[in-house]
Amino acid sequence: MHDLFNSIRAEWLKTRKRPAVWVLAGVLVSVLVAFGYALPWAVLSHPPPGTRFGPGTSPTQLKQLLYPAHFVGDALGGGGLAGPIALILGVLLVGSEYGWGTFKTILTQRPGRLHNLAARIVVLYATLVVYVLMVFAAAAGSSAVLALIDGAAIRWPGVWEVVRAMAAAVFIDGWWGLFGMAMAFLFRQSALALGLGLAYSFIIEGLVFNVLGALGSAVVRSVERFFPGQNAQALAASFTSGPGATSATIGATEATLVLCLYCLAAVAVSALLLRLRDVT
Repeated sequence: MHDLFNSIRAEWLKTRKRPAVWVLAGVLVSVLVAFGYALPWAVLSHPPPGTRFGPGTSPTQLKQLLYPAHFVGDALGGGGLAGPIALILGVLLVGSEYGWGTFKTILTQRPGRLHNLAARIVVLYATLVVYVLMVFAAAAGSSAVLALIDGAAIRWPGVWEVVRAMAAAVFIDGWWGLFGMAMAFLFRQSALALGLGLAYSFIIEGLVFNVLGALGSAVVRSVERFFPGQNAQALAASFTSGPGATSATIGATEATLVLCLYCLAAVAVSALLLRLRDVT
């Protein structure tokens, strides 16, 4: 146990001193504030001529989604970048070691390989907790500022709802981070792991399922239940409400169980690859 604590301390020291880790956090927060709050508010406050909104909705109603009562749903989405940012972080925590050639040095010393993997996973989740705190703080602050500008009443969601949403955000981001780590162990580098991981995230989970699902394909609706990204979206959607909210075809409990299985699979793949393969 002492060796594990030392490994965690060493990994955390490396991670918190890497500029790339905090650049990712800055990008995540900036995108959320700019495209999740500032731009929608500007468009809804001064809609371009000819702009059409959904039936039964108005700009005033849609602006309510930008106020504190609904900030939890916005924070969970992370401006649409929370998952990809977590994937990049997971890749960096592993792939950089192959690029620097430091895995050989690390694994010739105590503790063992699985201790080192466990330490990386702990540091991954610790970093994601910091990310989630920053995102939720930015979302809460932005929503409060917009409500004050519009003279709207400020109503906050319950504390328990916020805590549950933050736990869900860490859980969802954790899957993407573990997926990135597994990809880096598989390819023993960052570039290919990043490219294929992001391609899967944006093309398969983002484009294919969303486009075909919007067409009402029953086959797609049946297949998507087995994919992690769709379950992550369903879990996040369970915290959204109000105008424009969509009902997910996957329940929150089912989504949680599926993501748990995928997280365990990613850890198992990483452990097998690190334990059984040569690191050179």
